[in-house]
Amino acid sequence: MQTSLNFFLNPISSTITIPSENGISSYTVTLAAYSDETCTLPLQGSDTLIVGSILYLGIFSPDLNGDAFTLRAEKCFATPTNDSNSNLNVILVDGG
Repeated sequence: MQTSLNFFLNPISSTITIPSENGISSYTVTLAAYSDETCTLPLQGSDTLIVGSILYLGIFSPDLNGDAFTLRAEKCFATPTNDSNSNLNVILVDGG
C-alpha cells in the first residue's frame, strides 16, 4: 500500500498495565517512540512521521527483571484517532 498521508504520533509515549497470566500480579509497561536507534532522542508531539520512515520503539517495564523477562511487541500500529478499530491505520510493527 502506498500513501502520502502524514501521521502524528500523539502521545509519543503510552503506559499500560498488563495482568500476569496467573492474574495474581500486573506489570506496568511503557512504549515510547524515538528518532534514533539508541533510543535517546524521543519524538515530540509536534514531530511529523512520514509513512515509510524509520521509527524506533523503546518498550520499558520497571516491574520486570531484565535478566528473567523479555518484552516483545508482536504488532503495533498508528491511527489518526484513538479508535484502535479504525480502518485507517499504518502498521509500525508486525510479527515482531
